[in-house]
Amino acid sequence: MFGRLESDSRGPRVSRTRAFASIGALVLLAAVACDQPPTAPEVMPSPRNSPALTVTPGTLAVYTDRTAWLAAVAAEGATAQAFDYTGLTLGRITSRSHDYGPFTIAVDFLSSNTFNNPGIDIIPDANCSLEPGDCPRMIYNMMDPSFTQVYPFDQPKVDSLVMPQPIVAFGATFSQVGFAVGCGASCPSPTGPVTIHFGSATYVLNDGVPTGFGFLGFIAGTPSDNISFTFAKTGTWANEVIEVYRPEFANGTATPPEETPSELIGDLTTYVSGSSMPKGNAQSINSKLQLALGAIDADQTGAACSYLQDVLNYTKAQSGKKIPAAVANEVISQTNAIRTELGC
Repeated sequence: MFGRLESDSRGPRVSRTRAFASIGALVLLAAVACDQPPTAPEVMPSPRNSPALTVTPGTLAVYTDRTAWLAAVAAEGATAQAFDYTGLTLGRITSRSHDYGPFTIAVDFLSSNTFNNPGIDIIPDANCSLEPGDCPRMIYNMMDPSFTQVYPFDQPKVDSLVMPQPIVAFGATFSQVGFAVGCGASCPSPTGPVTIHFGSATYVLNDGVPTGFGFLGFIAGTPSDNISFTFAKTGTWANEVIEVYRPEFANGTATPPEETPSELIGDLTTYVSGSSMPKGNAQSINSKLQLALGAIDADQTGAACSYLQDVLNYTKAQSGKKIPAAVANEVISQTNAIRTELGC
């Protein structure tokens, strides 16, 4: 069941449709629902250690209180930050992969009716009852996967938030999750479950906000740069729209850039010099490493591989003799890693 667009002397207005949600109704919902106290954290215990190590890979830890979520994110060694809307052009997306700058919103289908597409907006402080200040929000429109996308009800079936790098946490105050509003005496009307996909992990939002409104925060066991939303109808509504107010995120631990073979030789030289092997043996190995480094700088990979093989041969011959076996094994391991990087 879909609503219809109507108009009066003031211009277009909306009767009720999950495809055409009125901003006024959303603000009113926020004003009413935000008075409801949050429930305690659920699903998984609060993480305590370094980023993503306390959450099982491929799963999500879920929180229904922003303060508890922020504390858990900090305990993971990450930092929650608000999405930066500064200078962004507000409104609905106009391409299947719409680059806003700090993030991208992507869809599996772009509607010819712009209002049917997801987008971003800011509710001014005077109309935002969540907390003092403006309310930046993301709007996600979705259809049940079994329906055909035909104008004017041609919404996407998958909405995705794509970040420039993997994130380990995402949190926001969600509105209209699983409920239609603005439809007169029949509202709020159940619509169906909305699922968030945090990489490969999933969670049904309705389970965390059963009244359709409230905070949900996630910490992922596997960081991902893609968060998607899908909808499945259970009643008469074939489409859904949810609002994501004051979204925040935390970047996953940055992956250190891979070292070059030259840098790896520098690391090995430092290790050899500081190891427990006799000074003369250390100098012998390091001299061979310097020859390999010079060959790399001269773009003579074959010669570099040969010098590194000399390091291996010398170290193996002295292992357990003048060079302690544990030290020799480490030198051999690092040397082989350098040879692998060079393609020897």
